[in-house]
Amino acid sequence: MSALTLSVSAQECPGRATTIFYVNGIENNFAKADDSRAKLEEKVLARSNVQPECLSFALAYNQNEFFILDLFESTRQILSEEDIPLFWRILTGILSPSASLALTLIDKILSIDLVSYVIDADLQKHVEQYRAEILAGNKVVAVAHSQGNLYANQAYDFLSLSERNSFKIVSVATPADSVAGSIPGNEPYTTLEKDFIHSIPGALPPNIPLPPNIPDNSEDCGGRWDCHAFVNSYLNGNVSGSQILGHIVDAISAPTPEPELIAYVFRIDNFKIIRNGSLFFEDTFSDGLPPPSAPNLPNGNPISYFVSGTLGPESGGMLTIDSSGAIVVPAIGGGSDFLHQEARLQSDIDPSDLSRGLKIDDTFSVTGVFDLILPGNIDEAYGILLTDRTTTNAGNDLVDLIVRRRPDGLLRVTFQRRDLVAGTATLIASAPLDPLHEQITLTLTRSSTASNAVQASFAYIDGGVVGPPTTFAPTTTIFNGENFTRAGFRARSQLP
Repeated sequence: MSALTLSVSAQECPGRATTIFYVNGIENNFAKADDSRAKLEEKVLARSNVQPECLSFALAYNQNEFFILDLFESTRQILSEEDIPLFWRILTGILSPSASLALTLIDKILSIDLVSYVIDADLQKHVEQYRAEILAGNKVVAVAHSQGNLYANQAYDFLSLSERNSFKIVSVATPADSVAGSIPGNEPYTTLEKDFIHSIPGALPPNIPLPPNIPDNSEDCGGRWDCHAFVNSYLNGNVSGSQILGHIVDAISAPTPEPELIAYVFRIDNFKIIRNGSLFFEDTFSDGLPPPSAPNLPNGNPISYFVSGTLGPESGGMLTIDSSGAIVVPAIGGGSDFLHQEARLQSDIDPSDLSRGLKIDDTFSVTGVFDLILPGNIDEAYGILLTDRTTTNAGNDLVDLIVRRRPDGLLRVTFQRRDLVAGTATLIASAPLDPLHEQITLTLTRSSTASNAVQASFAYIDGGVVGPPTTFAPTTTIFNGENFTRAGFRARSQLP
């Protein structure tokens, strides 16, 4: 079966269909990863307690060239020029490494932050693949191996509450400390005692000893490097393989909870960025394609949003943001979790290229025009943001200008900054909200390159006419430790 997503027709399956994705680990090319997917498909379909007509299989492929190149550089010193091809044959499973090379590879993996190798573009593609299957009415089971668990866990975070109800993860050889969406202490994961991966700080402990986990060919998997292989060590193990397949069957047969009720509905009319006095980006939400889709930049270059949750529909020149597409995120500093949706424009963040994106040598303003809808729940809000956050950096410069219902029930326009590294949120300024208007425009401005200060302002709109602005006197700073920022918009609501 193709590695591309293949949805199962409702006419073929008497119940609800399931798409099983293999999320690859440290395979060094697409073909090797797809071969592992095919072996997984063969094993699952051989089970007597599954309905083959209700199953489809696909590959959620992540590139790991940077990780593999780093591994290669760390081993070159102990390889002769003639032996360098051995490295690539070891990675593809053709050969086992010598004891010294295996130790070098394992030590390198244990010494790095694997999360830093999660690539934004691959993660977004995975989320889109899962979302397409769920929208088609299918369940999704992600069988993740090794580094693929980091992708699967992060993908879960980007799915909405209702989408998560149809998404399950089965973990194999995970370096992570959890399986997203599962109950702590009852995670559906499998890690061999002889696999080096559980030595990564914080990783879930091994739960399959060796022996008695004997591969189908009755041979021990050997050393700690060889015992990490998805097919030969895990899928072919008579204990580990049975456990993995049991977790998959459990995920397929698990009931789907009822979808969450919508808690809020907000609408954004326009999102615009001016850089150095010229238009840098504008989204009028008039093409019917909600984020992550975005209009091209004025120079014709394509760009897109990075989205948390789902947004839309987009119609009539408006983008709807409702909590049925929200994800759940923890509160800064503790407390109840939040429903959260965000669209972050993927402008350039290369620190060595100051000619692109929103960088330290630029002046800029970011403006969002919203229908003036009153947040109904406690600590419910919508608005615009500047952020230095990426998938590998929590961010210490997150600046928000939002329409918010405070915990005391009062409606305010709030200017705040958040530091997700330190776990702090700081109120810069706020003003009472006047609800007797049609729309509100929110703006964050960096007006001079001589200062890293950002100022916030807002104005009301009635009949298409913008009223006088209110500008907060206090400012806050960005570019604290980095020379880039990104702009976006978001909505949130605190859960009970």
